[in-house]
Amino acid sequence: MLKLLICTIKNRFRNRMALFFSLVFPVIFVTIFSLFNFEAAGNLNIIVVDKANNEVTKNISDVFKKMENFGYREEQNLDQAKTIIEKGEDLEFEVYKKKENSSEFEAIKEEHRPSLIIYFPEEMKDIPSAMVDKNKMLPIKLYYDNTEQSQISPIAIVEGILKDITQKTSLSLFHFQGRNMFQIEQKELSVKKIKYFDFLVPGIIGMGIMQSSIIGIASSISSYREKNILKRLLTTPLPISRFLAAEVISFILLSLLQTTVLLVLSTKFLGATIYGSIPLIYLLTIIGNISFLNLGFIAASIAKNTHSATALSNIFTMPMMFLSGVFFDRETLPIIIRHIANILPLSPLLDALREVAINEATLSDISTEIFMLLGFGIVTFIIAAKIFKLTLKD
Repeated sequence: MLKLLICTIKNRFRNRMALFFSLVFPVIFVTIFSLFNFEAAGNLNIIVVDKANNEVTKNISDVFKKMENFGYREEQNLDQAKTIIEKGEDLEFEVYKKKENSSEFEAIKEEHRPSLIIYFPEEMKDIPSAMVDKNKMLPIKLYYDNTEQSQISPIAIVEGILKDITQKTSLSLFHFQGRNMFQIEQKELSVKKIKYFDFLVPGIIGMGIMQSSIIGIASSISSYREKNILKRLLTTPLPISRFLAAEVISFILLSLLQTTVLLVLSTKFLGATIYGSIPLIYLLTIIGNISFLNLGFIAASIAKNTHSATALSNIFTMPMMFLSGVFFDRETLPIIIRHIANILPLSPLLDALREVAINEATLSDISTEIFMLLGFGIVTFIIAAKIFKLTLKD
């Protein structure tokens, strides 16, 4: 029994693929998840519009400006600030962080997506009358986009901080015990009620496109190589290019079916809402497949057998699945990792799918993401074609 056990253990360690999924894969999994900052409020990036411009509003603004890991930015015009929030583009914020190996803080410039607006209207200037009339409330308005999906609620956190600051201000400056003379109002910038599941569904569709394209074609082509089917085709009248084209088209059709199943299941039975164009989602499915299938051909050409091709495909897909933002917003990543994640090919696909599904984007709105995917597809096609030709000669 002992000899049999020793022999079995040796066989297990000779199986490199089994070792990868048993030992290396969990380490990669844990490492990638450790990069996401789920607990800190590092993605709270606040735009302040101060029309009152008095000592009270300046003091409140300074609290947020010097709050660790909060992004702070000032705008003069409320409408302009609203447009910035609604577009959801990355902007330069001032972030207050600890210096390395020091207890001191410093303000650094970083690019982030804005979370909400704190608006101090001109009525905030009327502090003297509020001191006289205890029924008068001074408004502070919070504008936010409810399509923003994150693990924390920016509006709830900022409102809680504001309530604490204004309560202390009322007590220390005006001695209003037990009453807050400031009224905090929430204002939504979007009429849509976006759930996390609405955010997740396009991510799952994108992940399905990537995995079925890369892993599917890699395992299929490597299997043909193992069985010498490709070399036998070279001796037949059938051009191998036509054979491979049929393979590619079949995988695209399968991916379209997969997207259809996910859309029907999620919207009809699981409560998700797709606001944008369904045909445009199908177009992105086709473009995504064309881009990712090349990685499958590369994996199949490099790998010696089907097991190795599957393992190599997972090396391609796993970092993208977690870093590109299938399950979580890339804003939760450290800034350096986020910049790397932004150039991964799955990232523009997910961005485009979410823009269409949630923000009703048109073809022109996602043209940048489409060009990025096509550019990646062209580059990888050239690489895959050269490697695959060399493989056929072996």
